[in-house]
Amino acid sequence: MINKIVYKEAYLLILLLSYNIQLFSQTKNDSLDRYIIEKMAEGKIPGLSCVIIKNGQSVIKNFGYSDIETKTPITSKTLFELGSTSKAFTALAILKLEEEGKIKPESYVSDYLHWFHTKYKGNSVHITINQLLHHTSGIPWYTISMIPKGNDPDMLEKTVRKIVGIELHNSPDKRYEYATINYDILGLVIEKVTNQTFESYIKENIFVPLWMVHSSIGKPSERSQLAIGYKIGFFKPRKYDAPIYKGNNPAGYVISNAEDIAKWLK
Repeated sequence: MINKIVYKEAYLLILLLSYNIQLFSQTKNDSLDRYIIEKMAEGKIPGLSCVIIKNGQSVIKNFGYSDIETKTPITSKTLFELGSTSKAFTALAILKLEEEGKIKPESYVSDYLHWFHTKYKGNSVHITINQLLHHTSGIPWYTISMIPKGNDPDMLEKTVRKIVGIELHNSPDKRYEYATINYDILGLVIEKVTNQTFESYIKENIFVPLWMVHSSIGKPSERSQLAIGYKIGFFKPRKYDAPIYKGNNPAGYVISNAEDIAKWLK
């Protein structure tokens, strides 16, 4: 569904090599290339990096352009916004804090954010950290439209406060419903527990230990390497300068390249 997704930057495709998929075997490189090129054409994707991991070794394949106008080719150092796969980094941070005894997955969000509350059928209900992680909180999917634009330092708290008192679609833990703001709430919990900004905590505790030296959140580490963003319009990709949603950083704004993603996948 790559062609259905729009983010500020170009797209990053991560493919894990499976031993039992003939398409990705070492003797089928041409088939893999053809497959990727075909899907890029279908989705009108300007450029992408493909990371393959096999036997602990990584292979990076690059296709297309990071800038269509200048015909700048994608390289292993080209930076992309990862979109919703950014949530994996937020989840790992929660698990790390659990190991350190600073967060309990079964505890309520209101244990960390005392002003946070929601309703179901008019009655006050509590949501747990685990339910946010698994998108079983009952928070409606449409809350993505409530995320405010902005780059202020307190945008994360402003974002979470937008849904305080909201009526849930389902009773917590009863049904899966994907809502991106679940992970913004987790990001704010991380800030409250660590007394750090979400961005600095992820950098110090995930990026640095994994030597992901090109990775960042919200702002690129090297602007000259950042892929131009495109949005499909009138049957072709067109340059798109998307608004800033700093309050949505924990859910969708990790910026990285193929070299760092190879380290992350390993």
